[in-house]
Amino acid sequence: MISLESPVPKLGVDGITVRQRNLDTFRQEEVYLFNISVHGGRVSFQIKWEHLGLSPQTIKALKENNAQPTRINFFNTLQRKLNKLTYLKKKIQSKLMVFSEPYWFVPKSKFEELADVVTTLRETALLYRNEILSEYDSEKEKYLTIVEQILQTTTLEKEIQASVKEIYLRIFPTQQAIASSFYIELFGPVRVPSIKEQSQKDAELAEFEARNYQAKALKELEIQFQRSLQTKLAQAVQSASDEFCAILAENLTRLQQLGSEDLSARRQIKLLEAVERCRNLVCFEKSLEDVAQQFTEITTCARNQNYSQMAEAIAQLKADLNRECHLISASGKGHRALAEWLSV
Repeated sequence: MISLESPVPKLGVDGITVRQRNLDTFRQEEVYLFNISVHGGRVSFQIKWEHLGLSPQTIKALKENNAQPTRINFFNTLQRKLNKLTYLKKKIQSKLMVFSEPYWFVPKSKFEELADVVTTLRETALLYRNEILSEYDSEKEKYLTIVEQILQTTTLEKEIQASVKEIYLRIFPTQQAIASSFYIELFGPVRVPSIKEQSQKDAELAEFEARNYQAKALKELEIQFQRSLQTKLAQAVQSASDEFCAILAENLTRLQQLGSEDLSARRQIKLLEAVERCRNLVCFEKSLEDVAQQFTEITTCARNQNYSQMAEAIAQLKADLNRECHLISASGKGHRALAEWLSV
């Protein structure tokens, strides 16, 4: 598996320096911890068994069997807008960031672009919120209609139905509640020091502690947090490498099976997305730049229907990787998939 530990020789003709170059790259490079959360508030609730006119015995039997009462989605417009924002957030993360639980990381080279798209995302959220509020009255009417339809199917008396309706009317959120619950939350950016910078800080801290013992506890917590981030950054690099290998194995296998068929429009879009994702992952694993370039050339041949040149390019990449196949171990799904492809 491509990792950060122990130096290794080059992979391929032009060289894919793996572990030692990893350390050199991140010794100077700045990386940021950043997270995006989408909030939309409550969008549904359950009708209580007691409000459906059922007998106590029936209710008891239902609960003992873990039955769930009817759930009402009371603001469909809100749910749709929330789903759209969540989709946009995931697109941003896929294009510019790498996840290493529980953190999302973004390299300094991508941070300016990230700031621009996050600004657009927040503006979109504001636009959606205004559209949601403009449909507040109509959505509330739909909600009350659903509640009335459900109550009309029960054996409850009219007076009790009216009181139950009032209960559910109070459950429906106010415009102010919706406005305050629908928003984008950002955490960070938290700058993760480079290995060299962290080492200098550790040395300076040791000298400072010798002069001021009282600051030791606070600074020790800071050290632990920063070292934890360094560990997560290393895991993010490994995750990026494994994901890169998985993308490579999946797409190369499909391209080899293509034959003389033309690529569908959907498949061409998927190939472009795979290339873009690989370029993002290279920001975390610089040693993969050469392979990423070869993969880009292969996909270009496929999209241009130049299948003979594509086959030659795949064969060349396979030969390059096979020269150093001992670098790919069984410790990651992506690496295993790529190793299987190489063995065919």
